[in-house]
Amino acid sequence: QIRCYFGETIALYFGFLEYFTFALIPMAVIGIPYYVFAWEDYDKYVMFATFNLLWSTVILEVWKRICAIMTYRWGTLLMKRQFEEPRPGFHGVLGINPVTGREEPVYSSIKRQIRIYLVSLPFVCLCLYFSLYVMMIYFDLEQWALDYHEENESKFSSLMLFVPSIIYAVVIEIMNRIYRYAAEFLTSWENHRLESSYQNHLILKVLVFNFLNCFASLFYIAFVLFDMKLLRQSLATLLITSQILNQFAESLLPYWLQKRHKKRMKKRMCFLKTDTDLSLVEQVNLEKEMGTYF
Repeated sequence: QIRCYFGETIALYFGFLEYFTFALIPMAVIGIPYYVFAWEDYDKYVMFATFNLLWSTVILEVWKRICAIMTYRWGTLLMKRQFEEPRPGFHGVLGINPVTGREEPVYSSIKRQIRIYLVSLPFVCLCLYFSLYVMMIYFDLEQWALDYHEENESKFSSLMLFVPSIIYAVVIEIMNRIYRYAAEFLTSWENHRLESSYQNHLILKVLVFNFLNCFASLFYIAFVLFDMKLLRQSLATLLITSQILNQFAESLLPYWLQKRHKKRMKKRMCFLKTDTDLSLVEQVNLEKEMGTYF
């Protein structure tokens, strides 16, 4: 069974690489002329966006079908759902499972639905409204920066045109991270029995908010304001700022924290060298705080 899962994983991995490469080739071939010639015709951008939307949908649906064919061929189509155990965070009154006959926690589905529709759903809607409100503040800042540039045409005013987008990108990243913690807390509080149900509800919460929070301004600029210059400027600024923030949060910050932790541990080890008589608890705590190794 382990070899079956391992072989299926390897086959899916290489199949995904091959299929993903095939999916990107048409988009790249059609997108290169748009980038090279810098067409300003709005209809051409609509056609390209429509093609990307339809092509991405077709690719995803065909890939789902390939995954279903491969899982059926390997005999693992229903295996995960049949043998899925209750998630570790699931809690409730002990009862008897009518299927397995084993004693396990039981929680009312009515209480779970009440928590979902009366607490989680209003909270998500409130967060979406707050995200739209922040977006409107961003457009007010963009208008202020544009008016300032028209009144005082200088290098400083030209740089000020990018400030609202940079601030908005930072706010987007902060809101996404805060909302992620809130979504995880709410999903755990809903007390889902299976890990798959927990993940589905968490993904739905995060996906809806992240999509609106990250792309609502771009859709508004493209399909309401019809301002391609502002769209390119906002898209470039948001992507570059987001990449810089992610690199800092995923690379520089952990590296700095690790160096700081090692420096603190070296000082502590130098301090403890004079005292070799450590108790077992102190020795365990000291080794626990040391850095991991492989």
